[in-house]
Amino acid sequence: MNIFSVSPEVQRQLADLLLQHGDRVTRWLSHHPSIISNAPPGCLLRVGDCVSFTNEYGVTFNGRTIVAFTDAGEIVLNTGCFHVPKPLHSVQLDASGIRRQW
Repeated sequence: MNIFSVSPEVQRQLADLLLQHGDRVTRWLSHHPSIISNAPPGCLLRVGDCVSFTNEYGVTFNGRTIVAFTDAGEIVLNTGCFHVPKPLHSVQLDASGIRRQW
């Protein structure tokens, strides 16, 4: 993936992720060229939004930030498991309603 082929917002989010997780992010990005800046059609979420994620066991994790989207319509979150994109249906705008303005 060419990091400069995505929007400045995604570049900022990926840079934050790199600071937190270093080489793991670099290796992951080299195998995932499908990272894109824009949400799938009909999705109102955007990069930088603060969201809640509910996993397959029903556990909700609040206060996560959207880093990017994949061309498969999944969401990459700034978490320890950034390498596992989350399905769109499992993510919603956090109760705080924080929307990042870049």
